[in-house]
Amino acid sequence: MNKKFFLIIWSILLAGLVIGTFTDLPLSLRLYDRNNVVAKRIDMFAMAPSMMLVEVCCCTFSWYNREDKARFTAGILLTVLMGFLVVNEINKRLGMNILVVIVLGAVLAAGSYAVMIIKKPEISETQYATVTNMMLSALLIFVITSGIKTVWGRLRFYAMEDPAAQFTSWYVIRPWGLNDRFRSFPSGHSSFSVMMFYMTVVMGMQNVKTNRSVMALIAVLWTAAVMWGRITYGAHFLTDTCVGSLIGTVCVYKGMHNI
Repeated sequence: MNKKFFLIIWSILLAGLVIGTFTDLPLSLRLYDRNNVVAKRIDMFAMAPSMMLVEVCCCTFSWYNREDKARFTAGILLTVLMGFLVVNEINKRLGMNILVVIVLGAVLAAGSYAVMIIKKPEISETQYATVTNMMLSALLIFVITSGIKTVWGRLRFYAMEDPAAQFTSWYVIRPWGLNDRFRSFPSGHSSFSVMMFYMTVVMGMQNVKTNRSVMALIAVLWTAAVMWGRITYGAHFLTDTCVGSLIGTVCVYKGMHNI
């Protein structure tokens, strides 16, 4: 994917931001359905694919640096952390005991490293650069999105008792700290879902142009589905998802450019 591709994506997202500025509330009123099965599944699983991708990257980072104790240990710890986050994200709607979540996260991490031990892959410098930049992009997306959420304080649609009176436009800042009800802007699910675009780089390393194009299309459709699901579930408005996706794609583009 070249810069032209991303310019098209950014243009669409900026157009969505402009449209959403005037249609956020009526669009959410029209789409809102907490019982929508697809929206509920997206709420549960939307971030899992990208998180698992980062978890594999952490594992690969550790394997590549297995002769360097400090980096090897850091990679293992990050792999376990991401394994926990994957299970914990899904568990938000399941309500399992936290100890079970921790164990399952550790099992997921151990499974990833077991594959490395069995396969014993030879990782090139380019592949190492790819996984490293994927990890850094994920961190950057998280820091930027969480930082803005913390200071912006936009009330989520599903938390509104009187939408007409409580609704605020995306550009209105009302600091509310870590209260999740006031962390609508921007959408973290949307920003993190675009990590799937990195799979086109992986396909490119294998010189499989067709699969690369297919993966790019899947990434676009997945991101669009997540954006729709978050609006339908009442967790975000159109402008939240557009800005979230914009943040994610900029970070991903920067990471791809570094590679």
